[in-house]
Order: sequence, then C-alpha cells, then structure tokens
Amino acid sequence: MKKENFFIGRERRTIGYFPAFYTHSYLLEKRCGEKYGHSVKKLVFIVDGDTTKFITITLDDFQKIGQLMLDKVLKNKVYVKNLRKESHTAAKRLLNFCQKRDLVELNNKELIKKYFAYSKLYTDFCFVNVPSWYILGETLNSYLQQQNWGITDYTILCSPMEPSFAFREECGRLRIIKKISQDKKLIYIFITKSVEKIERELQKNYPRILSNIKKHGEEYYWIPWDYLGTKLYDEKYFITEIKNYLQSDKNIKEEFSQLKNYHKELKKKQYSIKISKKLFRLFQDLQQLAILQDIRKEVCTESHIYYQLYLLQEISSRTKIPRDLLIFMLEEEVKKSLEGKKFDIDKLRERKILSVLTKDESGYQLFLGKEALKFRDQYTPIIKDMKEIKGQAASPGIVKGIVRILIGFRNIDNVQNGDVLVTTMTTPDYLPAMKKAVAFVTDEGGITCHASIVAREMKKPCIIGTKTATKILKDGDLVEVDADNGIVRILKKAETKTS
Repeated sequence: MKKENFFIGRERRTIGYFPAFYTHSYLLEKRCGEKYGHSVKKLVFIVDGDTTKFITITLDDFQKIGQLMLDKVLKNKVYVKNLRKESHTAAKRLLNFCQKRDLVELNNKELIKKYFAYSKLYTDFCFVNVPSWYILGETLNSYLQQQNWGITDYTILCSPMEPSFAFREECGRLRIIKKISQDKKLIYIFITKSVEKIERELQKNYPRILSNIKKHGEEYYWIPWDYLGTKLYDEKYFITEIKNYLQSDKNIKEEFSQLKNYHKELKKKQYSIKISKKLFRLFQDLQQLAILQDIRKEVCTESHIYYQLYLLQEISSRTKIPRDLLIFMLEEEVKKSLEGKKFDIDKLRERKILSVLTKDESGYQLFLGKEALKFRDQYTPIIKDMKEIKGQAASPGIVKGIVRILIGFRNIDNVQNGDVLVTTMTTPDYLPAMKKAVAFVTDEGGITCHASIVAREMKKPCIIGTKTATKILKDGDLVEVDADNGIVRILKKAETKTS
C-alpha cells in the first residue's frame, strides 16, 4: 500500500464509519468542485481499537481547497456570511427531519428510505458547514498569522462576539441559581437535602423554579452525547449542578455579572486594537467560522441522538445486529441487512478492532488484518521522549498543574480541580472536566476549534495542535502550560507503577 502525503485531520475515540466517514464523501463529488473549486482524490478513515483516525484528504487537496476559499473571502465581503446562511438552512432541514421519530410503524423498505434520507440531510449540512471552519478556518488563520501579532491581541481578535452553546448553558444555569439565591429557605433545601428530596420540594412549593430547570434541560440535554453517547443530561443532573454550586464558596452575583459583561468587554477590547478595516473584517470572518464549528457540534450532536436511539435502534431490533456494530457497516450493507441478508457479527467486530476504509472515484475499499495494520503503522508518528511540547497558543496564560489524559467520556471523572486537561480534541461532553481544569492542551484543532472558544470564554490557558501531547504526556506528570508561547514544559514525570 503506497504511502501518500495525507493531511492528518483528527484522532478521537472510536465513532464508526457512519456518519463520520460517509458524510464527508461530498469532498469527492462534482458539487465540491463546483462550490469550492476543487474535488479531492481520496478519503481515508482508520479505526484502531478505542480510537478513530481521520486521515481525511491529501495535504495537496487541503491546501488547494483552502486557497480557493480564501481567495473568495478576500474578494467577497459577504462570502462567509452566506456560508453561515446556507449552513443554517441545512441544519434546520436536518433537525426537523430528526423530530419525526415514528419508525416502529414503518416497513423495512420505508425504514431503508429513512436511513438514506438521514444520510443525505446530514451530508448536505456537512457540505456547507464543515469545509468552512475545517479548511477555510485553518487557511484564513495561517494567512492572518503572517502579520506580527502578540498572542493577547490575536486571541482577542479571534474570539467570537457570539456566545458558544457552553457559554449560553452556563449563563442559563447561573440565571436559575441567581433566582434561587434570593430565597434563604430554598438555598437551605438545595444545600442540605438529597437531589430526590429537592425535586419533591420543588414540585410541591417551587413549581416555577422547577419549570425553569426543566426548560433549561430541554435546551441542553444533548450536550454529553457527541457521536456515541452513553447518557443525556436530565433534570436530576442540573439539580445536582445547582446543588454543587450553592455548596461552593462561589459568588453568584460576581460570576453572573462577569459572564453577562463578557462580550461587551470583548467588543471594547477588539475595537481598541488598531488595525486596518480589511484586517478587522477578516478577523470577523474568522469569528464567524468559529461559530460555524460550534453550530456544527450542536446540530450534529442533536441529530446523533435521533440516529442512535431511534433510527439505529430500530434497525438493530429488526436485523438483530447490535447497535454498536451497525456503525461499522457500509450503507449498502445496512440496506441488504434490512432486505433479509445475514451478516457475520464476528466480521463486524473485527472491523471495530482494526480496519481501514478508503474511498476514491472507483468506490469503497475496506482493509482488515495485516493490510490494515500495515496502513495504520505508516501513519502512526514515531514518538520521541521530549521535555517540551510545542503547539499553537489559543488562549493566553501560564499555569502549572498535574496532567489528566482524557480520551472519551468514560474517564471524565478523573479530572480534578486544578488539573491540566490533555486530550486529542475537546467535545461538548468534556465541559464538566473543562470547568475543573486550569488549562487545556490538545493534539488537534485550530484557532476556531471548540477548545479554543471555550478556553477564551472561561479565561483559561489553552494550547492546541500539539499533535503528540496525549502520547508524550502521562497521567500524573507535573507540567507548566505556557500558553503565551505555545509550549508545554514537563517539570516532573509521574512515577511509574511497578507490579
């Protein structure tokens, strides 16, 4: 298998072929060339145990599409604004579709149509949303960094003037806490009673507060799901969060005021930086691209809940193929399974352990066993012992802390107050850990990524795009995160446990 110069996109916990891989196939299509000026030659996707590697497209393809999109931005002041409008329209179609959950009454032929309809709507959304921040965002960021910027000014100019969903959730929750804090008896109930008893007290004596918590939950229940969630936020979760906050020594008035004034202060800082109108407009475009990535996480996560809990669950109940293995089937295989063809479950398990899926103009190719191992090893970097790790500064500051490696939701409770959160990339389900951590370090991501946005909103140091932080650092290492210069320094290695 010949090694090609791929742009190594991202690595994360295993998420399956669909929707992660299939829905990027638009990059190979004629419409990609028509809209963005260039279609890619090949897509590659590696599943390796607990992780998935998106070796998405060749570096040449990435740079070509990026430059063509950047040229459009430089010539057209509303290019990014129009991309956002298109993204909004496609998102609305997808989420409206996901509200129709009456799948049990469908026959198999109708269920197949639903499966492919979801695939198309998801792909159509990704087609207008993902290249915007994934390709154009990184290209525009590189273009702007050709200027001689200080890290503080640059991060201020990159920070979106619109709140992220994480910011909105926190504001909404603090608004409820502020109301609770005006009633001493209610504070006492939250501090001293169990979650179950608090819920009963609210039902009986504080129905309006309970209604506010329920509405908040309906708006943000989806946050921890991501691609393959194991839980959703419910009423009890938010009551627990409020209880924990009231038991802490935090000042609600001060904290709420800071959040309320955050974007007002940000606007003042941005307008105080003296740059040309053209550059300022480009930074505003970069902010819009960051918001587009935030929107993508919100829209896709909500649609994944429909896909996993309703669509795949119904297909699983009819085909007797476990839901966690259905995501390792090709689209046509899912169709055939609903038409009555039997599939070897052990072969699907083999795909989940190690497999490589590629697509080019000739179609799909699936590699297993030794062929997959050879391909994986070609694109696995050799990790050297290092005392410093370099990346891109995304939010300034210098702190010291103990490393906690976080790969997926299952070990999120390992992150303690004051830890340095180290991960491949952050996703919505990481938010509880991000609130505890003093800094974030990621292997991947750019200035518009989730970690960058949240770090700036939380005013925490953040270094992104290190490529190897999760492989070099170990749980328990003491590090200094110098996010003014984009350097993580290992001060003391964790002691190796001996049996």
